[in-house]
Amino acid sequence: MQFKKVSLVALVGLATSVVAHSWAECIKTYEITNVEAARSDIHAPLYQKCAGYPRNKVNNGDWIAESNNYLHDLQRPGADGKACHSGQRSPVQAAGAPAATAKAGETLKIRHWGNGHSMYNKGSPLHRDPGLVRVYWAGQKEQEIVNVVDLTGDKIIAEGNFSANAIIAETEGTQIFEKGNYLDLTLPSDMQPGRHMMVWAWANNFDKFTNQWIDRYTTCFDVIVQGGSSTIAGPPPKEKSPTKPVGNGAAANAKAQCAKTCNKGGMAEYPCTGENCSPCRYFSGDTINCFEYKEGTTCPFPGGYDCKTFKST
Repeated sequence: MQFKKVSLVALVGLATSVVAHSWAECIKTYEITNVEAARSDIHAPLYQKCAGYPRNKVNNGDWIAESNNYLHDLQRPGADGKACHSGQRSPVQAAGAPAATAKAGETLKIRHWGNGHSMYNKGSPLHRDPGLVRVYWAGQKEQEIVNVVDLTGDKIIAEGNFSANAIIAETEGTQIFEKGNYLDLTLPSDMQPGRHMMVWAWANNFDKFTNQWIDRYTTCFDVIVQGGSSTIAGPPPKEKSPTKPVGNGAAANAKAQCAKTCNKGGMAEYPCTGENCSPCRYFSGDTINCFEYKEGTTCPFPGGYDCKTFKST
Protein backbone atom coordinates (compact mmCIF):
# COMPACT_ATOMS: atom_id res chain seq x y z
CA MET A 1 0.00 0.00 0.00
CA GLN A 2 1.45 3.30 -1.07
CA PHE A 3 0.92 6.77 0.38
CA LYS A 4 0.53 9.63 -2.07
CA LYS A 5 0.76 13.37 -1.51
CA VAL A 6 -0.89 15.16 -4.41
CA SER A 7 -0.07 18.82 -4.98
CA LEU A 8 -0.19 19.46 -8.71
CA VAL A 9 0.12 23.22 -9.12
CA ALA A 10 2.81 23.27 -11.80
CA LEU A 11 1.66 19.95 -13.23
CA VAL A 12 -1.96 20.85 -13.83
CA GLY A 13 -0.99 24.28 -15.07
CA LEU A 14 0.87 22.45 -17.82
CA ALA A 15 -2.00 20.05 -18.43
CA THR A 16 -4.52 22.81 -19.06
CA SER A 17 -2.62 23.90 -22.16
CA VAL A 18 -2.46 20.55 -23.93
CA VAL A 19 -4.88 18.33 -25.80
CA ALA A 20 -7.45 16.41 -23.76
CA HIS A 21 -6.13 13.11 -22.43
CA SER A 22 -6.38 10.99 -19.29
CA TRP A 23 -5.68 7.57 -17.84
CA ALA A 24 -6.44 5.63 -14.67
CA GLU A 25 -3.80 6.20 -12.01
CA CYS A 26 -5.02 4.01 -9.14
CA ILE A 27 -7.66 1.27 -9.02
CA LYS A 28 -8.13 1.11 -5.24
CA THR A 29 -7.81 4.56 -3.66
CA TYR A 30 -8.45 4.94 0.08
CA GLU A 31 -7.86 7.21 3.09
CA ILE A 32 -8.40 10.46 1.18
CA THR A 33 -7.68 13.28 3.65
CA ASN A 34 -7.09 17.06 3.82
CA VAL A 35 -9.92 17.43 1.33
CA GLU A 36 -11.33 20.82 2.34
CA ALA A 37 -7.90 22.44 2.51
CA ALA A 38 -6.99 20.98 -0.88
CA ARG A 39 -10.16 22.46 -2.38
CA SER A 40 -9.67 25.92 -0.90
CA ASP A 41 -5.94 26.38 -1.53
CA ILE A 42 -4.18 25.54 -4.79
CA HIS A 43 -0.96 24.85 -2.84
CA ALA A 44 -2.53 22.57 -0.21
CA PRO A 45 -1.83 18.88 -0.81
CA LEU A 46 -4.44 16.14 -0.97
CA TYR A 47 -3.39 12.99 0.88
CA GLN A 48 -4.52 9.60 -0.39
CA LYS A 49 -3.31 6.02 -0.51
CA CYS A 50 -3.39 3.40 -3.25
CA ALA A 51 -3.65 -0.36 -2.80
CA GLY A 52 -4.09 -1.46 -6.41
CA TYR A 53 -2.71 -0.30 -9.74
CA PRO A 54 -3.32 -0.73 -13.48
CA ARG A 55 -1.30 -3.24 -15.45
CA ASN A 56 2.40 -2.48 -15.90
CA LYS A 57 2.02 0.80 -13.99
CA VAL A 58 5.23 2.06 -12.40
CA ASN A 59 4.45 3.76 -9.09
CA ASN A 60 6.81 6.74 -9.19
CA GLY A 61 4.42 9.67 -9.68
CA ASP A 62 6.14 10.79 -12.89
CA TRP A 63 3.25 12.39 -14.80
CA ILE A 64 5.25 13.02 -17.99
CA ALA A 65 6.49 9.42 -18.14
CA GLU A 66 2.98 8.15 -17.50
CA SER A 67 1.61 10.32 -20.30
CA ASN A 68 4.17 8.83 -22.68
CA ASN A 69 4.05 5.21 -21.50
CA TYR A 70 0.50 4.46 -20.32
CA LEU A 71 -1.74 6.69 -22.41
CA HIS A 72 -3.76 4.69 -24.95
CA ASP A 73 -5.62 6.78 -27.52
CA LEU A 74 -8.18 4.67 -29.40
CA GLN A 75 -8.56 7.34 -32.09
CA ARG A 76 -4.91 8.17 -32.73
CA PRO A 77 -3.58 7.96 -36.30
CA GLY A 78 -2.60 4.38 -37.02
CA ALA A 79 -4.55 2.97 -34.07
CA ASP A 80 -4.51 -0.85 -34.16
CA GLY A 81 -8.03 -1.42 -32.86
CA LYS A 82 -6.86 -2.95 -29.58
CA ALA A 83 -8.64 -2.09 -26.35
CA CYS A 84 -5.41 -1.97 -24.32
CA HIS A 85 -2.06 -0.25 -24.58
CA SER A 86 0.66 -2.57 -25.91
CA GLY A 87 2.17 -2.75 -22.42
CA GLN A 88 -1.16 -3.74 -20.84
CA ARG A 89 -2.26 -6.65 -23.01
CA SER A 90 -1.25 -9.30 -20.50
CA PRO A 91 -1.68 -9.49 -16.71
CA VAL A 92 1.71 -8.07 -15.70
CA GLN A 93 2.31 -5.73 -12.75
CA ALA A 94 5.33 -3.52 -12.12
CA ALA A 95 7.36 -3.95 -8.94
CA GLY A 96 5.74 -2.14 -6.02
CA ALA A 97 2.50 -1.61 -7.94
CA PRO A 98 0.33 -4.71 -7.44
CA ALA A 99 -3.12 -5.34 -8.87
CA ALA A 100 -6.10 -4.52 -6.67
CA THR A 101 -7.53 -7.26 -4.48
CA ALA A 102 -11.15 -7.18 -3.34
CA LYS A 103 -14.16 -9.28 -2.46
CA ALA A 104 -17.29 -9.64 -4.54
CA GLY A 105 -19.62 -6.72 -3.82
CA GLU A 106 -16.83 -4.42 -2.62
CA THR A 107 -16.63 -0.84 -3.93
CA LEU A 108 -13.30 0.35 -5.35
CA LYS A 109 -12.53 4.03 -5.90
CA ILE A 110 -10.68 4.43 -9.20
CA ARG A 111 -8.61 7.61 -9.55
CA HIS A 112 -7.89 9.19 -12.92
CA TRP A 113 -6.10 12.34 -14.03
CA GLY A 114 -8.23 15.45 -14.57
CA ASN A 115 -5.54 17.22 -16.64
CA GLY A 116 -7.42 20.50 -16.70
CA HIS A 117 -10.62 19.12 -18.25
CA SER A 118 -12.87 18.75 -15.21
CA MET A 119 -14.92 21.96 -15.31
CA TYR A 120 -17.13 23.39 -18.04
CA ASN A 121 -16.45 27.05 -17.23
CA LYS A 122 -12.75 26.74 -16.38
CA GLY A 123 -9.75 24.73 -17.47
CA SER A 124 -9.17 23.58 -21.03
CA PRO A 125 -10.92 23.43 -23.38
CA LEU A 126 -13.45 25.98 -22.13
CA HIS A 127 -17.18 25.32 -22.50
CA ARG A 128 -16.82 21.65 -23.35
CA ASP A 129 -18.50 18.85 -21.44
CA PRO A 130 -15.79 16.46 -20.14
CA GLY A 131 -17.91 13.39 -20.86
CA LEU A 132 -18.06 10.03 -19.05
CA VAL A 133 -15.71 7.50 -17.49
CA ARG A 134 -16.62 3.81 -17.58
CA VAL A 135 -15.45 0.35 -16.61
CA TYR A 136 -15.93 -2.67 -18.89
CA TRP A 137 -15.78 -6.27 -17.65
CA ALA A 138 -15.76 -9.40 -19.80
CA GLY A 139 -18.17 -11.14 -17.42
CA GLN A 140 -16.02 -13.92 -16.01
CA LYS A 141 -12.57 -14.58 -14.57
CA GLU A 142 -9.47 -15.15 -16.72
CA GLN A 143 -11.10 -13.61 -19.77
CA GLU A 144 -9.62 -10.71 -21.74
CA ILE A 145 -11.26 -7.85 -23.60
CA VAL A 146 -8.95 -7.62 -26.59
CA ASN A 147 -10.41 -5.34 -29.25
CA VAL A 148 -12.09 -1.94 -29.25
CA VAL A 149 -15.15 -3.48 -30.91
CA ASP A 150 -15.54 -5.62 -27.77
CA LEU A 151 -16.13 -2.51 -25.63
CA THR A 152 -19.90 -2.82 -25.78
CA GLY A 153 -22.64 -1.48 -23.53
CA ASP A 154 -23.52 -4.88 -22.06
CA LYS A 155 -20.02 -5.05 -20.50
CA ILE A 156 -20.25 -1.71 -18.64
CA ILE A 157 -20.39 -2.26 -14.86
CA ALA A 158 -19.63 1.33 -13.75
CA GLU A 159 -20.16 4.73 -15.35
CA GLY A 160 -20.08 8.33 -14.18
CA ASN A 161 -19.25 11.88 -15.15
CA PHE A 162 -15.54 12.55 -15.71
CA SER A 163 -15.54 15.16 -12.95
CA ALA A 164 -18.17 13.80 -10.54
CA ASN A 165 -16.97 14.23 -6.94
CA ALA A 166 -13.65 15.63 -8.16
CA ILE A 167 -11.49 17.52 -5.66
CA ILE A 168 -10.56 20.78 -7.38
CA ALA A 169 -9.02 24.08 -6.30
CA GLU A 170 -10.18 27.03 -8.41
CA THR A 171 -8.51 30.36 -9.15
CA GLU A 172 -10.13 33.69 -9.97
CA GLY A 173 -9.24 33.14 -13.62
CA THR A 174 -9.90 30.10 -15.78
CA GLN A 175 -7.16 27.87 -14.39
CA ILE A 176 -8.01 24.92 -12.16
CA PHE A 177 -5.93 22.55 -10.04
CA GLU A 178 -7.38 19.04 -9.90
CA LYS A 179 -6.22 17.09 -6.87
CA GLY A 180 -8.32 13.98 -7.49
CA ASN A 181 -10.88 12.63 -9.99
CA TYR A 182 -12.72 9.42 -9.14
CA LEU A 183 -15.11 6.73 -10.33
CA ASP A 184 -16.68 4.28 -7.87
CA LEU A 185 -16.68 0.68 -9.10
CA THR A 186 -18.92 -1.71 -7.16
CA LEU A 187 -18.00 -5.27 -8.07
CA PRO A 188 -20.89 -7.62 -8.87
CA SER A 189 -21.84 -9.63 -5.79
CA ASP A 190 -21.65 -12.93 -7.67
CA MET A 191 -18.11 -12.58 -9.06
CA GLN A 192 -16.07 -15.78 -8.88
CA PRO A 193 -12.79 -15.74 -6.97
CA GLY A 194 -9.84 -15.22 -9.30
CA ARG A 195 -8.38 -12.66 -11.70
CA HIS A 196 -10.86 -10.42 -13.50
CA MET A 197 -9.61 -8.21 -16.33
CA MET A 198 -11.29 -4.82 -16.80
CA VAL A 199 -10.96 -1.73 -18.99
CA TRP A 200 -11.32 1.85 -17.74
CA ALA A 201 -12.36 4.22 -20.53
CA TRP A 202 -12.87 7.96 -20.92
CA ALA A 203 -15.60 8.77 -23.44
CA ASN A 204 -15.13 12.47 -24.24
CA ASN A 205 -16.76 12.71 -27.67
CA PHE A 206 -20.53 12.84 -28.10
CA ASP A 207 -21.86 11.45 -31.38
CA LYS A 208 -25.11 13.25 -32.18
CA PHE A 209 -25.99 10.67 -34.84
CA THR A 210 -25.89 7.64 -32.51
CA ASN A 211 -26.74 9.67 -29.39
CA GLN A 212 -23.83 8.06 -27.55
CA TRP A 213 -20.59 9.05 -25.86
CA ILE A 214 -17.64 7.51 -27.74
CA ASP A 215 -14.63 6.06 -25.88
CA ARG A 216 -11.32 7.83 -26.56
CA TYR A 217 -8.76 6.72 -23.93
CA THR A 218 -8.41 3.43 -22.04
CA THR A 219 -6.41 1.88 -19.19
CA CYS A 220 -6.47 -1.87 -18.59
CA PHE A 221 -6.28 -3.46 -15.16
CA ASP A 222 -6.99 -6.59 -13.14
CA VAL A 223 -8.92 -7.10 -9.93
CA ILE A 224 -8.05 -10.22 -7.94
CA VAL A 225 -11.33 -11.28 -6.37
CA GLN A 226 -10.88 -13.15 -3.12
CA GLY A 227 -13.26 -15.73 -1.68
CA GLY A 228 -16.25 -14.69 0.42
CA SER A 229 -18.45 -11.62 0.25
CA SER A 230 -17.46 -8.09 1.06
CA THR A 231 -18.39 -6.66 4.45
CA ILE A 232 -18.04 -3.19 2.95
CA ALA A 233 -21.45 -1.85 2.00
CA GLY A 234 -21.55 -0.62 -1.57
CA PRO A 235 -24.42 1.19 -3.25
CA PRO A 236 -27.39 -0.98 -4.23
CA PRO A 237 -27.45 -2.12 -7.85
CA LYS A 238 -29.17 0.37 -10.15
CA GLU A 239 -30.90 -0.06 -13.44
CA LYS A 240 -28.60 1.54 -16.00
CA SER A 241 -30.00 4.52 -17.83
CA PRO A 242 -28.87 5.00 -21.42
CA THR A 243 -26.76 8.03 -22.22
CA LYS A 244 -29.26 10.22 -24.03
CA PRO A 245 -30.51 13.80 -24.12
CA VAL A 246 -32.93 14.99 -21.48
CA GLY A 247 -36.44 15.38 -22.83
CA ASN A 248 -36.43 13.08 -25.84
CA GLY A 249 -40.22 13.33 -25.94
CA ALA A 250 -43.19 15.62 -25.36
CA ALA A 251 -42.95 19.08 -23.79
CA ALA A 252 -44.77 17.89 -20.66
CA ASN A 253 -42.05 15.32 -20.04
CA ALA A 254 -39.38 17.94 -20.77
CA LYS A 255 -40.84 20.29 -18.15
CA ALA A 256 -40.78 17.49 -15.60
CA GLN A 257 -37.15 16.71 -16.38
CA CYS A 258 -36.16 20.38 -16.25
CA ALA A 259 -37.65 20.64 -12.75
CA LYS A 260 -35.41 17.87 -11.42
CA THR A 261 -32.12 18.34 -9.61
CA CYS A 262 -29.10 18.64 -11.89
CA ASN A 263 -25.36 19.15 -11.44
CA LYS A 264 -24.08 22.54 -12.61
CA GLY A 265 -21.25 22.08 -15.08
CA GLY A 266 -21.45 18.33 -14.49
CA MET A 267 -20.09 18.80 -10.95
CA ALA A 268 -21.76 16.70 -8.25
CA GLU A 269 -20.74 19.25 -5.62
CA TYR A 270 -22.93 21.94 -7.27
CA PRO A 271 -26.47 20.51 -7.34
CA CYS A 272 -29.35 22.83 -8.20
CA THR A 273 -33.08 22.64 -8.86
CA GLY A 274 -35.53 24.39 -11.17
CA GLU A 275 -35.02 27.93 -12.42
CA ASN A 276 -31.77 28.34 -10.46
CA CYS A 277 -30.14 25.77 -12.73
CA SER A 278 -28.35 26.28 -16.02
CA PRO A 279 -30.78 25.73 -18.92
CA CYS A 280 -28.99 23.16 -21.07
CA ARG A 281 -29.57 19.62 -19.70
CA TYR A 282 -28.59 16.08 -20.61
CA PHE A 283 -28.42 12.65 -19.03
CA SER A 284 -25.00 11.32 -18.02
CA GLY A 285 -25.73 7.73 -17.07
CA ASP A 286 -28.54 8.20 -14.52
CA THR A 287 -27.55 11.78 -13.57
CA ILE A 288 -28.76 15.05 -15.10
CA ASN A 289 -26.06 17.65 -15.77
CA CYS A 290 -26.73 21.26 -16.76
CA PHE A 291 -24.69 23.93 -18.51
CA GLU A 292 -24.91 27.64 -19.33
CA TYR A 293 -24.61 29.15 -22.79
CA LYS A 294 -24.31 32.69 -24.09
CA GLU A 295 -27.30 34.67 -25.30
CA GLY A 296 -27.85 34.28 -29.02
CA THR A 297 -26.29 30.81 -29.08
CA THR A 298 -27.56 27.31 -28.36
CA CYS A 299 -26.73 24.52 -25.93
CA PRO A 300 -22.93 24.12 -25.94
CA PHE A 301 -22.80 20.42 -26.84
CA PRO A 302 -24.75 18.10 -29.15
CA GLY A 303 -27.54 16.07 -27.60
CA GLY A 304 -28.43 18.68 -25.00
CA TYR A 305 -31.94 19.79 -24.11
CA ASP A 306 -32.74 23.49 -23.78
CA CYS A 307 -35.04 24.09 -20.81
CA LYS A 308 -35.66 27.66 -21.96
CA THR A 309 -37.37 26.54 -25.14
CA PHE A 310 -37.91 22.79 -24.58
CA LYS A 311 -36.06 21.92 -27.78
CA SER A 312 -33.48 19.20 -28.25
CA THR A 313 -30.19 20.10 -29.94
